[in-house]
Amino acid sequence: MSRRAGTGDKPALFALIGIAIVFSFVIGRGWKTLFTPYGSVPSWLAAAVIVVVALSLCWAVASERIHHPHAKGAVLAYLFFLINLSALGTINTMFLQFQGGSVVRSEIDKAIIATTKIKVEGSSLIDTREYDEYDGKLSRLMSDLKTEIENPLNCGQGPRATDIINEIKRLVPGFQPLSLGGNCQNFSNREKVEQTINNYNKKIEEGKKLSPIYIAKRGEILAKSAIESGAAEILKKIGKIPREINGDNDLYLARSQLEEVAQSYLGIRQELAARANGRDKELAQSLDITGITSLGNIGQVIPFILSRLNDLATYVYVALAVILDFAVIAAFMRVITPAGRNVGRQRSPVLL
Repeated sequence: MSRRAGTGDKPALFALIGIAIVFSFVIGRGWKTLFTPYGSVPSWLAAAVIVVVALSLCWAVASERIHHPHAKGAVLAYLFFLINLSALGTINTMFLQFQGGSVVRSEIDKAIIATTKIKVEGSSLIDTREYDEYDGKLSRLMSDLKTEIENPLNCGQGPRATDIINEIKRLVPGFQPLSLGGNCQNFSNREKVEQTINNYNKKIEEGKKLSPIYIAKRGEILAKSAIESGAAEILKKIGKIPREINGDNDLYLARSQLEEVAQSYLGIRQELAARANGRDKELAQSLDITGITSLGNIGQVIPFILSRLNDLATYVYVALAVILDFAVIAAFMRVITPAGRNVGRQRSPVLL
């Protein structure tokens, strides 16, 4: 049975339709991410326009190869725009779909390592040793006084408690013992004991800030405290970032959270740099989150690919993207080949 000229055969037509559907979804999904911030409907409409343009370019390449096999310039021009549209969209979809969770987890792990390092190693670069010894001694004295206050036999009024209080008075400007009422009956409930301990802690915390050693090291002490508390807060924020990506919303949420974390890290890093006297060179200047900022960003596909050349999946996705492009071109060639012309004798669409 003969075929009508210019219509191809039905299996080839169905194959083209099937490949075109897959092609359209894959590159449309990739390009949609670029326009997602503008809303779901506008992003899909923009993606649909790009899909139509890409399919038109595939048809144009196939047509040129069939009807003008020696017109290499036109084919090269079409291929250039086709690869920029369809291959980039395809690669973006594949990375987003299959590497999203891996990229996010990698960025989270890097952020945890860098933040923990600046919390532990970075704060140690700020010299507060003299104050730390002073503060540690006060902490031990307060711990001993707490034990004496909790002792029901003397409730913080025995000779041992007196010695501890006198030592604290020597170390803390303006410190005076609390009036405990002269007997232990006032300590018959735990609430009174806790209140007395808290009051002593408060008096020590307020008084030690008036000590010469604190005043001399105030800038370093505050910077160290800010770095340690800031790093702890960053680690809490990191713990709330989702490690799995199930769609664009999860991607943008993780990206936004990591960008906030990176900004917070930069703040404590600058604080450290101002106090470390150049001894902080081995600590990361900033958090590297280029993986998550590039993921799903069609304009960053090439840099993202280059950053993951050590991953075998990268080469697989690039190859699949190119194969999908030429599969559509080949299907178009098979369908639009005139009746009686053997498409198998035509050169591959890959070859110019």
